[in-house]
Amino acid sequence: MTHSADASRRAAHRAEMRASGLRLVEIWVPDTSTPGFAQEARRQSLLVAAENGFDDMMNFIERSGPEPNHRLGATNYMSTEMRGALDTNVLAYAEGVNGEARKDAALRILQEFGEYEVVLPDQALGELFVALIRNAKREAAEVRSVLLGWSDRFYDD
Repeated sequence: MTHSADASRRAAHRAEMRASGLRLVEIWVPDTSTPGFAQEARRQSLLVAAENGFDDMMNFIERSGPEPNHRLGATNYMSTEMRGALDTNVLAYAEGVNGEARKDAALRILQEFGEYEVVLPDQALGELFVALIRNAKREAAEVRSVLLGWSDRFYDD
């Protein structure tokens, strides 16, 4: 494929995505696989830890955190004071992307959460749209219905 054909295909895809109500967002993030990343992250963490008031801040955070939710296990902390965000992968697995075993596991996880314990980020809905259209090859009308269903269950205005 020529450079011109690639550019045309990308432009058409972007136009299709915009028409479906999405917008492109690109960001640069650290590459965790580069040599020296771990050492630099540790160096910066030690600098933060050495700051005046760090211990007071950490003590405040620990005191104001939620109690353990024993229903989910001793190490899982979820309460109405601290809400979790649903990850796109959990939603995609719950929709049957990547097999029945992952679907069953995702649905079990989702059943554990009350409607006020998690939020559904707009980004997760957008990513789920792309995953269901591209990877699962579902029709747009079906995907719209799926997204509205998840939105009705977990979306926080």
